[in-house]
Amino acid sequence: MNKKRVSVIVPVYNVELYIRECLESIISQTYDNLDIILVDDGSTDQSGKICDEYAAFDSRIKVIHKKNGGLVSARKAGVEEAEGEYVVVVDSDDWIEPKEVEYVVSVFEQYDCDMLIMGFIKEYPSFSEIRIPSIPNRYYSQIELESEIGAFLKKQEEFFSPICTVSLCTKAFKKDFYRFYQLRVDEKICIGEDYAVFFPMLKNARSIVVSDHYFYHYRVRNTSIMQSSLYEDMDKLRLLLATTKNIVAEKDNNGIWNQLLFQYSVNYLLLISPNLFLSQDGFVLYPEIKKNERIALYGRGTYGQKLKEVLSQYVIIEDVFDRETINEMVNNQERYQHIVLAITIGKSLKSIIEELIQFGMPKEKILYIKHRDINEINSLNAIINKFYEG
Repeated sequence: MNKKRVSVIVPVYNVELYIRECLESIISQTYDNLDIILVDDGSTDQSGKICDEYAAFDSRIKVIHKKNGGLVSARKAGVEEAEGEYVVVVDSDDWIEPKEVEYVVSVFEQYDCDMLIMGFIKEYPSFSEIRIPSIPNRYYSQIELESEIGAFLKKQEEFFSPICTVSLCTKAFKKDFYRFYQLRVDEKICIGEDYAVFFPMLKNARSIVVSDHYFYHYRVRNTSIMQSSLYEDMDKLRLLLATTKNIVAEKDNNGIWNQLLFQYSVNYLLLISPNLFLSQDGFVLYPEIKKNERIALYGRGTYGQKLKEVLSQYVIIEDVFDRETINEMVNNQERYQHIVLAITIGKSLKSIIEELIQFGMPKEKILYIKHRDINEINSLNAIINKFYEG
C-alpha cells in the first residue's frame, strides 16, 4: 500500500535554545513518509546552522533560508514547497509526540476531511495544562458545524469560550486546502496570524473532524507580541480584525460567525488595550467594582499586567496573585472587596473558579467576565465600532 506523504512546515526564527528538541520530535515520528520543510526566517543566532546540520543527515529535511518577513511570510514559503498530501505545522520552540503524524494520517484516511482539530498540552515553566476542543469530538459537515457552534454559543456561561484554540499547530490539513487560505493572508499581519488563517478555513471547510487527542506541546515563553508599542499593536490588530470581518461578511446567514468575531474582537482588545473599556462609571466589563474599593487581581500574564494599570486609576489594588500563591490570597481575603480574575478563556476560568472555591474563597467575591454581560452591554458595540474606525 502506498503511504501518503505528509509535509511538516516549521517556521524558524532565533530559537537556538529550543530548535533541536523540536526537530528531534519530528524526525522521530512513527510515521516516516515525511516532507520536512524548515523555513529559516532570517535568524541572527545559530538556528539556521542547526537546521542545515539536521538536513545534512536526514534527506527528508529541506531548509529554506530567507530574509526576515514574519510568520505569515515563512509559512507561505513553506507551503509553496510542500509536496505532501497533508500538512502539519509546528512552531520551532515547541515539540510533538511521536505518534502525531501517524494519528493525523489515520483520521484523514478514514474521514477524507479538509481539516483535523486536536487538543494540545500547554507547557508552563512549572506545570503542564491539557487543552481539548470544547465541542463534541466527531466528524462534522459544514452545516453540522454551524449548527453545533450556534448551540455552543447559546449555552456558554463564561466570556470567550472558544470551540478550540485558533493555533494552526494543533490542526492538520489537506495541503491544497491549507495552501489556498495561507497564501491569501496579508504578510503585514503580525498579531493573530493563526486566527487570520484558521477563521476562514473553519467557516469554509467542506468537513472537519474534532478530536480530543493531544500530541502537541506548546511552550509558554516570556516573550510576547504585546511588548511592542500600543499604537503599533492597535494598528496591527485593526488590520487583522478588519480583514477577518470582510471574510465573515461574505456569507453569514444566521449570524454565527459574526458572534464569534465579536467575541474574538473583545478578547484581543482586552489583551492589548483594556483601557478602551474604562468609562466614567468604571470598568465596563466589571460593573460590580466601585471607586476606591480594595481588590486583588488573579493573573500575572499580559492581560493581568495591563488590567492592573487600568483598574489602578479608580480602585486600590492590594495584591496580584497567581496559581502558586492561591493559599496566600485565600488567607488574606478579608483585605479585599473583590478578587478579579484577569483571565478571559472560559475553560481556564471555570477551573480557576472551582480551585479558588475549593481553597475556601467565597464565590460572591470572585469577579470574572460573563458571557451574558458581553451580550447585554450595548456600549461594547460602540467600543468595537470606534476601534474599527481608528
